Amino acid sequence: MSKKNNIQSNYWSKNFHYIKRNNNFDNKLGAKVWRDLLKNKKISNILECGSNIGRNLKQINLAYPKKKLSFIEINKKAFEICKLNKNIENSYNLSIQNCKIPNNTYDLVFTSGVLIHLNDKTLKKVIPLIINWSRNYLIILEYFSTSKIEKTYRGKKGLLFLREYGEEFLKTKRVKLLDCGFLYSKIYKKAGFDDLTYWVFKKLK
Repeated sequence: MSKKNNIQSNYWSKNFHYIKRNNNFDNKLGAKVWRDLLKNKKISNILECGSNIGRNLKQINLAYPKKKLSFIEINKKAFEICKLNKNIENSYNLSIQNCKIPNNTYDLVFTSGVLIHLNDKTLKKVIPLIINWSRNYLIILEYFSTSKIEKTYRGKKGLLFLREYGEEFLKTKRVKLLDCGFLYSKIYKKAGFDDLTYWVFKKLK
């Protein structure tokens, strides 16, 4: 593993401050977001890559209480908290790139504020995995920039990257864009969405 990969893995596996920052959100507002994102889609099981303590999964459960939920989370403490959410089917206490999941396992695979923390080398490994694991749909919610930019993250380097994440998926030629949009923090920050761009893809067979 490269030094840059070590920086990222070590930070997220051992950092507990971001766990505290993911508490106390308006889950009803978040459920509205997920109700809109998933409407009219045939989805029975869902995988979140990088769940933290499971805020998104909790909001999805409020919106669609019958869907089976699975997650990947590198941080042990966050992983244990996330397992307490309802309708958890599978859970993986690993980094995304180290997960061994059969292809076409989940109707939907999604990320939210996760890919922005991966350097180029790791991102190139992770994108094919996310696509492989999906049977039908992918949703990516990340910060957006038309050009690649690295920024300091809470005073640290090597942890935050902005780019055109939708294009990174489209250029694989394995997905089709169904929808995209913006979750404005003035409206959605209370639900945990902080100026995120989202892309909804259909996996090509």
